[in-house]
Parts: sequence; C-alpha cells; structure tokens
Amino acid sequence: MKKIITVLLILTTVFVLSACEKTSDIKCGAGTEYSDGQCLAPVVDQDLLVCESGYELNAAKDACVVETEELTCDTGYELNESGDACVLETIEPLVCESGYELNEAKDACVEEIIDLEIDPYGLETIANVDFTDSELSAWVADGNINLSHDVNGYLVANVTAFTGEFYQENISIGNLNTATDHTYTITFTAKTDIENGRDVQFFLEDTDLAYFKYFMETETLTTEFQTFTYTFVAINSNNDTKIGLFLGDMVNASLGSVIIDSIEIVKVVGLLGTNLEDLENSDFSNSDLSNWETEGNVTVTYDVNGYLVADVTGFTGNFWEENLTYGNMITESWVAYTIEIVIKSSVERDVILFAEDTDAGFLKYAEVTETITSEWTTIVLSFTPNSLNNDTKIGLFLGEINGSSLGQIMIDSITITAVPTFN
Repeated sequence: MKKIITVLLILTTVFVLSACEKTSDIKCGAGTEYSDGQCLAPVVDQDLLVCESGYELNAAKDACVVETEELTCDTGYELNESGDACVLETIEPLVCESGYELNEAKDACVEEIIDLEIDPYGLETIANVDFTDSELSAWVADGNINLSHDVNGYLVANVTAFTGEFYQENISIGNLNTATDHTYTITFTAKTDIENGRDVQFFLEDTDLAYFKYFMETETLTTEFQTFTYTFVAINSNNDTKIGLFLGDMVNASLGSVIIDSIEIVKVVGLLGTNLEDLENSDFSNSDLSNWETEGNVTVTYDVNGYLVADVTGFTGNFWEENLTYGNMITESWVAYTIEIVIKSSVERDVILFAEDTDAGFLKYAEVTETITSEWTTIVLSFTPNSLNNDTKIGLFLGEINGSSLGQIMIDSITITAVPTFN
C-alpha cells in the first residue's frame, strides 16, 4: 500500500512540474495573475505624485524635491558649463576694418586716428601764418616790392614797379618740407588796395626741380578780403618746397599793395580726392556734367534718355584741340585699370580714347583709336601705372583725325575697374 502511495506522489509531482512548463494551462488564484513563472498580485496604476508649491518631482517621479529655478544672469554675465553659476561673459574681441580702430571701451570701431609726425620745417608749420606779430623774416621779396606788417594783423606787399615778367615781382617762403603720400590744403585770405582790383598768381613749387609748379593759379583780388583754397598731394618727399605769390606784370596787373590776412595750411595722411574707378555719374543717370571739361569747338549737353552729348561744331587744327575730359582723379601704382565706354555718333567717325598723367607733360598711360557709328559700341582701354598720381585724366580727342567728321558724340556709360596686381 505504501509503495502505491509513493508512486502516486511521484506521478503527481511530475504532472505538476510538467504543467508549470506550459504557462497557458496554469490558472492563478483570485486576485493574482501569472508573471514570470509565478502568481502575483496585479500591479494597480497609481496617480502621479502632486507636489506642493515650491517642490517638484524628482527624475524617477517617485518623490517631491525642492523646486530648482533656472538661473538667470545679469547683463555682462553668462552661465558656466554646469549651468549652476553666473560667470563673467566672454566677449569675442571686435575686429575693425582697415582705416578703423577700437574705441577706448573696446566695444565699437571708430575712424582710425593717425598721429602726424611733426616736421619743424614742414610746409604746414610755417610760423605767424595769421600775422598776429610783426615777425616777417621768413618771407623773401624779389623785384620792386616792399614788405611790411599792418598792426591790424596783415602782411602788406607794396609793388612799386614792374621789372618785366610776371614772376619777377614775388613774395615767398622757401626750403620747406613736403612728405610723400600726404595731402596739403592751403587757404589764402587776401585783398588789394587797388580800387579796380588786380590779378595775382598763388603758387607752390619744387624749386630745385626747375621751379616745377605743384599749382599756380591766377586770381583777381578786390578791395574786400577773399578766400582762395588749393589742394596739393605730395607724390614724393621734397625739402625745397616754396610757397608764394607772383605780383609782377600780368593781365590786369597794377601797382599798389596786396594785403594778406592769413595763410592756413592743413596736412593729412593719405590722398584726398576721387579714385578713378569712382568716377561720378558714370552712367549719366542725372544731368550733372560739371566734372567734364571741353576744349576747342565742343559743347556738352545732357540727353534726358541718360546720355552725355558732345557736339563737335568745328575743327581747330590738331586732333587733340577738340576734346572732352574728366581730370584730377587718383590712380595707384601697380593697379590694373580697365575703362569701358559705351558710345555712338551721329556720323561715322574716328575718336581717340586716352588716359594720361597730366602734370607729367600729358604723359599717356594708354590711348586707342576707334571708329564709331550710329550704333552703340564699346571701346576698351587698359593700363597699369607704376606710381601714385592724383591728376590722372581720361577723355576723348575729337579733333581732326583721319576719318573724322563734325557731329554729335553720345556716351551712354563709362565703367572703370581697378584690380591690384601687387607687382
């Protein structure tokens, strides 16, 4: 009997173990469910914790912790890498363009200020330029001129006779220095005691270079003070620059006194003026043609369709005597310039497009002769100067050339490009 019971127990155990391997046949008791080989109480969804004001759930969502506010930094500060503290803000240093520098606070770019080197013998350092005292020893008078000081603060040059040529009576200050790549602005304030006025010539020259004139301008003085201003760009340094007035025999010259109230001279670094590639109103979108000059039998008008019109009504003789030009432009050394001019004519004819260094004896950088017709065409001219120049002139010779005829020349636009070649 005991053996039978033992066998039944063994069989029952085997049956139960076998049944446990077949989970689909297992039935758990009430209030439980089968999971991972055992009957467990079911998991009941719980509502999320609701935290009191000032608290928030932790990352596991099973507890309330003190609420953490996002840190906000004052102006000039920023969060550190861990985001738990404010540190001084790191500002990338400003980088200024050429010609500008950082201000004292290092937070903005301002126009660069270049300290000028003071030259005790420089043109700009002439003493007693407002003639407040009677010291006139720096001035030299040639010919029949008596120099004196007026107590009202004037220099008085009394011309008592004419020797012959206009330059033989003059007053000047010489042996002055001018510096390369600097611009000088010179302003004279002057009058005369001659009732009908008289002409004088203001000049600036390189004396040792055969009295080469940086400028020489004829002006008419009256019995009222007038102001005359001239600009000079020093291409090369010079130590014998002379400034003065020619007071000799010239058209509308008379004996009497020339009275100078002041001479103001301002020196700045660099060139003042317009670069060739920045030629104004180059597409003739407006009627301002004031920068253009003509010679000979040429008149200039503006066409409302946006053209410059040069009317050639006669030939003086040589091909260059009728011309249309735009001058006093700045060109730089080793910069390749290309000029493109869109042009036509009322009659078929030849023209010469040129670019020149006017003060160097009208030295031509380049010139080209082209035939133009009543149809628009483009003339191209290229050149590369080997030195800095502030009196570059471009233009058209419209005089008597092989194949030339009288008529109107129309210019639609002028395009100029400048590319540094870094020779």
